[in-house]
Amino acid sequence: MRQIVFNILFICLLPICLLGQGDVSFVGKSNAKQVTMGNHFQVMFTLNNANGTDFKPPAFQHFKRISGQNVSSQSSNYNGQWQTAVTYSFFLQPKKLGKYQVGAASIKVDGKTYKTKPFLVEVVQGRANNQINAEEKIFVRAEVNTTEVVPGEQIILDYKVYTAIDVEHYNIVEEPSYSGFYTSQIRRFDAARMNEVVNGVQYTTQILKRIALYPQQTGSTTIEPMRFRVAIPLSNGRQSTNNIYSLIRPTETFILTSNSVDITVNPLPSPVPDSYSGAVGRYEATASLDKLAATTDDAITLRFTVTGDGDIQRVTAPNLILSDSFEVYDPNVVDEQQLERNGELYGIKAFEYLILPKVPGTFNISPEFSYYDPDSSKFVITYPNNYVVNVMKGQYNTNVNVKPEVQERPKEEIRYIKTAARTHHRSDFVGSALFWGLLVFPFLLLGLAVLYKYIKANQPEVDWVAEKSKRAQKVAKQRLANAEKYLKAGDNRSFYDETSKVLLGYASDKFNIPRSELSKNNVKEKLTLSGAQSDHIDRFMALLKTCEKAIFAFGVEGDAQKTYNEAVSVISDIEM
Repeated sequence: MRQIVFNILFICLLPICLLGQGDVSFVGKSNAKQVTMGNHFQVMFTLNNANGTDFKPPAFQHFKRISGQNVSSQSSNYNGQWQTAVTYSFFLQPKKLGKYQVGAASIKVDGKTYKTKPFLVEVVQGRANNQINAEEKIFVRAEVNTTEVVPGEQIILDYKVYTAIDVEHYNIVEEPSYSGFYTSQIRRFDAARMNEVVNGVQYTTQILKRIALYPQQTGSTTIEPMRFRVAIPLSNGRQSTNNIYSLIRPTETFILTSNSVDITVNPLPSPVPDSYSGAVGRYEATASLDKLAATTDDAITLRFTVTGDGDIQRVTAPNLILSDSFEVYDPNVVDEQQLERNGELYGIKAFEYLILPKVPGTFNISPEFSYYDPDSSKFVITYPNNYVVNVMKGQYNTNVNVKPEVQERPKEEIRYIKTAARTHHRSDFVGSALFWGLLVFPFLLLGLAVLYKYIKANQPEVDWVAEKSKRAQKVAKQRLANAEKYLKAGDNRSFYDETSKVLLGYASDKFNIPRSELSKNNVKEKLTLSGAQSDHIDRFMALLKTCEKAIFAFGVEGDAQKTYNEAVSVISDIEM
């Protein structure tokens, strides 16, 4: 009776819910791809976001109809959009072994006929109950969508229960540490109960927990088993109903342990594009400029947004390479989100670049983004937009020489009347205090110079090389302070990222390399021109390569402490 009342209310309110609804669809599915002889299964035909009439189910000629048609309905509001669903369901039992097609159902919506796609159900021979041991009646499996990945690729890990008996409830007792992975729990997924056949036994299955895993380093790793506590109702005869406590079903609890899962994490292939910034998976990129016409007095803001199903935290700002006609400041992360869609995680990350035009003209700004696509096993380079920016000369220009303004006296201004003639007297400069001061000053200056040279010659000689080395050590320590914090915290990923920034920032400041031109080739060229020793140059470039691999390809197996010590040492050696 309650279900009938709910359905009546739903039909009455359906026209209101259909305002702002999603797309109309009509789909058919079963809760089992396989079923054993003697057992039943359920088929469902669901109309989404519409009010339908004249529903016609398929014939079910290979199956016996046990129950149906049963009608249920539901509605929800997600992000301001109404979603409605009306489901027609049937319970069927197979008549004989084999693979059989469940035909198409049809329904009319506003005079248009919608049909579902046919699907197959396989009927297999099952095992007798006396042939099933206790361990086979219920178990938990850890199942992944893939076992071979690259760093940053999303792995979907499901913990699924298989049971041939009634279960009261489940609790997690012990969860693995997922060492070597960044993890995030997925909460919105299809947790409907399904029927599956394993070794001739028909089970009711359900996903208990879903986790997204992102590997952080290359190599082989094992996900340890998870342990669950399950409660099974006891069937010990007729229950008494004399008091409320007797209504609680007695249960027996025991521990289920899932299987372990082996994962192989391969390094990214070579060569890696210059624009690659750590994205792995399926990605889209968009870009927008706040203005297409500007002056040399203006600042242009470029917003660059990437969306994908990989580890969004490892995605860094793409290098924005522009000509010398622009000055580009380091980008800022203005938005970072991790959301759920279709039972998976996807991330959104937005960067903002501040661009200052230096000279007038017409310029192209074409940001580039690259990512590694595991499905095609190759890098994909995209250019979201190409902007033509018109830059005009601004009001302020430091190259223009401005003459000081001379204020002239107005001609009509009345001048003072001379009351007496000016008489010329003999100068009293000779013999004055100023005369003697100017005469003595050169000799005094010469004496001070001789005295300074004498004091300088008698001072102990200073080891300037040692002093410079000390200062270089101090500068290196200051620049690497943040990296050392990550090192002590055991956060190797952040350590290598910070060390890379320190090395590139040091090269940019020391050799006056603009950020827009900062590359490994430019750094090596500037080091060579500065007269640095070839050994120091090779060590500096090797250190950059080590950090780059650790951040993007995770091919570094070395010691982070050794990398830190080498960074301090090579900066100190270059400064000497």
